Amino acid sequence: MSCSVCGHDRHPSHHHDHHDHSGHHHDHDHFDDYDNTGIQSKCLDLLLLGPRLLKAAASSTVEVLKDTFDYTKSCPVCEIPETHCPPHCVCVIDWYGAVGDVLHHKIEVTNTGKEKRTLELVPHNFSCTDKMITIAPTKKLLAPGESFLAEVSFTIPEGFAGSDYEANILVKGAYEQCIKLFLEVKTHHDASCHVKQGEIPKVIKAHHWFNHFQCEKPCADAIEVKP
Repeated sequence: MSCSVCGHDRHPSHHHDHHDHSGHHHDHDHFDDYDNTGIQSKCLDLLLLGPRLLKAAASSTVEVLKDTFDYTKSCPVCEIPETHCPPHCVCVIDWYGAVGDVLHHKIEVTNTGKEKRTLELVPHNFSCTDKMITIAPTKKLLAPGESFLAEVSFTIPEGFAGSDYEANILVKGAYEQCIKLFLEVKTHHDASCHVKQGEIPKVIKAHHWFNHFQCEKPCADAIEVKP
């Protein structure tokens, strides 16, 4: 793009000095240089005016849109609260035991919906095995607010010794949820309650100070052994 008003060419010319009637000297080339430079600067401003206006218009438009749709500036109390989806896994069962142990757990299932619905518990095999827990009952038709109680059981088989296992129980109704089951199997039975018993323990009691002696009595009655 070119601007014709800026096409004023400076050609070398003879330097002319002029004197006015007052005898003062005027340098016309100096004024020509100044005029040409000013015209070129104005021409550049005109050329850049269009892009500058477009940029300013675009910037203003963005700011107007941001101010229009950013409700937090004009109305802090109108902030829209965000929610999150509930976790897919709703419960975790941790089991510990040894081979031969029978493990039990109870699961309560409640219909929190507004209409009658069948809720079902679907067990899956333990990881890397064909063994599965037993659930009874597995499903029930529930009215709104109604619940049913299911019992989960499993007998630890021989091949499970010394390993950890994981299984899923799917809860199916209007949508699907999951219950995680973790099983840690010991190589031998670790008693959860260790009872020690020998002879009947005795307690020593002091009498009053003026008796200056003490007495000893058993802590429990002896069990009579029948012949």
